[in-house]
Amino acid sequence: MHSDLRKAEETLGISLPNIAAAAATTTKLRADAKKAVLDKLYEQLGHQASGNTGLDIIAFGSMARDEMGPGSDFDYLVVAHELGSDPRTLQIHRDAANYALEQTT
Repeated sequence: MHSDLRKAEETLGISLPNIAAAAATTTKLRADAKKAVLDKLYEQLGHQASGNTGLDIIAFGSMARDEMGPGSDFDYLVVAHELGSDPRTLQIHRDAANYALEQTT
């Protein structure tokens, strides 16, 4: 759970169990999604997956806010920081994110 929410719980003397549960769910799903993405990238790119491809997969929405619940999906962007030498790399990253989405929902 976000540190500001923990502080609010302490300051107000209240418990926010649903928010805490969503944060715990998000932590697990985020780790599962990251593993799925890395596995798929390694499968497709081999040793290049551990290097700088000039691309990042950025999650937003409920995953970024630590608010995922059972059955939540995640929204993502593939961000290109530079043009790579192989344009297929962008599609491989997109496929990896979609694979992670399928594996975690």
